[in-house]
Amino acid sequence: MRIDHLEEFVALARFLSFTETASKLNVSQPTLSKHINSLERELKVPLFSRRGSSVALTKAGKLVLPHAFEILEARKQMTIAAKQGASMLTPHLTIGGNVGLKTVLERITLMANRFAQEYGVDIIEMNDIEADPRTSIDLNCDPAPDFLFLYIDETDEVEEGTEVQQLARVPLAVVVNKNHRLARRESIMLDDLKTETFIKLEGNYVSGSWRFIEASCLEAGFTPTCRHVYFPRVTDFLRITFNLRNDILVLTTDYIEQYSTFISNDCVAVPIDDPRAFMPLAMLYSMSNSNPLIDEALEILLGADEDEA
Repeated sequence: MRIDHLEEFVALARFLSFTETASKLNVSQPTLSKHINSLERELKVPLFSRRGSSVALTKAGKLVLPHAFEILEARKQMTIAAKQGASMLTPHLTIGGNVGLKTVLERITLMANRFAQEYGVDIIEMNDIEADPRTSIDLNCDPAPDFLFLYIDETDEVEEGTEVQQLARVPLAVVVNKNHRLARRESIMLDDLKTETFIKLEGNYVSGSWRFIEASCLEAGFTPTCRHVYFPRVTDFLRITFNLRNDILVLTTDYIEQYSTFISNDCVAVPIDDPRAFMPLAMLYSMSNSNPLIDEALEILLGADEDEA
């Protein structure tokens, strides 16, 4: 038995007009008639007598009506109780994606400090979720993080109901062997990389970030020459950077800082001081998320830049 059919039955019993009831409920008259007929078939009794445009409750309809009121009222009270129960649950936020990035950690730390006094220090759970931004991202599934931080832009596909907030343009840098011609530079421009061979990481969610590196190069007027390297685990950074000779590895400055311990001592990072060289970092969340902390968390996370200013 469908709740909306009961709601329509109660409304029709009140107005005793299919036309008026359909208008009040914002449904078509044929749809309303179909739903009432369905309810009558389910209960195996006629609920209304129909003579032309005249509608009246039958004896069975009059007996059923109070029970319909009780069911709808019980549903209302159940919804209220559920909301009250949700507010009594232990506060908790789950954050996923590139949670170790400096830009992300700064925001999470600010939020944790704000929440600590009222909710305690254990309400935030962080998971380094390896979501591939080249596939559709769904935050409406269960379980799903409350917030997801990824390198994505407005062209990436997300499920309906998922909000995307662009947070920062994270600068790029090159990791090169200490004997490389660029190693002694304090900074470089994209034009300095035209003749270089880039390492394109494959096999991990960071491989989806290559499109931003390529886009930066194309904006600078050249197509990057690349060599594909399999990269299943973060710890493989040590293997890859140890074998760097004449090739270059382009990463965000945040990523280099996060995984500096896995980069060979034979390598150095040189920042790319070029406004075209960046990856867009975004925060994703579901607009239907019922977590009572969501609104407060959003205010803190999105206001982080203003606080720093």
